[in-house]
Amino acid sequence: MFSDDMPIMPGEKPGENFYMRIAELSELTGVPKTTIHFYMREGLLHPPFKTSRTMAYYDQSHLDRLLSIQKAKAEMNLSFAALKEWIRHSDQSAAAGSGERGPGIHHSVVSENLKNERREKIIEAAIEIFSRKSFHYASVKDVAKAAGISTGTFYLFFPDKLKLLIAVLDKILSDTNSIVATKVRKQGDPVNKMEAQGRIFVEFFERIVGLLYKPKGSGAENVLLSTQGWKMIFSVLLDPMIKQIQEDEEHGIIRKTDPELLAYALMGTFIMMSIRKSLDQKYSEERLIRFLADLTINGIGPIKPKP
Repeated sequence: MFSDDMPIMPGEKPGENFYMRIAELSELTGVPKTTIHFYMREGLLHPPFKTSRTMAYYDQSHLDRLLSIQKAKAEMNLSFAALKEWIRHSDQSAAAGSGERGPGIHHSVVSENLKNERREKIIEAAIEIFSRKSFHYASVKDVAKAAGISTGTFYLFFPDKLKLLIAVLDKILSDTNSIVATKVRKQGDPVNKMEAQGRIFVEFFERIVGLLYKPKGSGAENVLLSTQGWKMIFSVLLDPMIKQIQEDEEHGIIRKTDPELLAYALMGTFIMMSIRKSLDQKYSEERLIRFLADLTINGIGPIKPKP
């Protein structure tokens, strides 16, 4: 998906490539715009795609080349003349298929690390903005501003706001899981394990309610998502639970069942328990989770007579 200020180039299909203005390129690489222009004048960087006299767009190859130059300068302490010669030789080697390490390969680790760092920064900014405004009212522009980037740069990492929401939910769940994962693994008793899993979900659910819903008067503004959107959210919620159910079945902790249906049933019950907890102070979170764990493991069948 492209933003309004990032048109598709002639002959290109949407989603085939990402184009950026020089400001985004400078922001991603840390290379000043004046230096980028200097590199182009000196032949170290190939020209951008021009759609008019004043409109120029850069792509992944420009990003890669600038990162390669930065890395070469830092690691080899080359003079400018030596840098030009190194790039010329590397380009010739790459074109000849010699397999030598040139700019097209040398940058890869730096490029990937930079992208991951910037992606995490956008997700962190989204968590803050969604918590304050809710997903429904927050805009891509809001998130980009909080992350200190332009909207054009945002679309280099996420095609739309929904994909960003999925990444946010995945990070929150991952962070929550990492805190209690050790406790869950150490629990041998099925009820205790279910309680630990219940705490993970309750904490996660309460956090995402703040992201998806914004109180308005006496009610709340619902998030209007497509069926596909909800499927993606449920996948983030349920995949770890389904995996845990499958592991418990393999170890004989619980009986064989349909892991997906059980995960959906547990999720629905956890949601209702969370709603009940919010109504008043009658039930603590601990009591609700213990009740749910006991119900899930032992059921509500008749009490078996003692032998």
